[in-house]
Amino acid sequence: ENAPVLLQSPILKHVTEDHTARLQCTLRNAAVTNTDAYWYREQAGGRREWILRHSMLNYVQQYLGFTERFQSSRDSSSSNFILTITNMQPSDSGIYYCSVWGSVFGGGSLLIVDN
Repeated sequence: ENAPVLLQSPILKHVTEDHTARLQCTLRNAAVTNTDAYWYREQAGGRREWILRHSMLNYVQQYLGFTERFQSSRDSSSSNFILTITNMQPSDSGIYYCSVWGSVFGGGSLLIVDN
């Protein structure tokens, strides 16, 4: 049986301050509907911060410091997990990763907020 693979896009995205960013994470070899998804961010200094957990029951748990600006969804037709960040701020810049199964990670999306 093949292990699941997560493909993230875009790899690099420049976003204007106050605009919205949409990151995609495509799951191969498993169903997005049967899997809890996690999103996290790494910023300069290397600290990994968990943003949210999106359970297979469609319950979204936001971690400390992350507000409703960070929204998670899943699209079973395209096998995607989607992270939408509204009203982007310079402090949101960083590398965003998706994760499933606790051990499978995407390659990351670098978000740069231009003011």
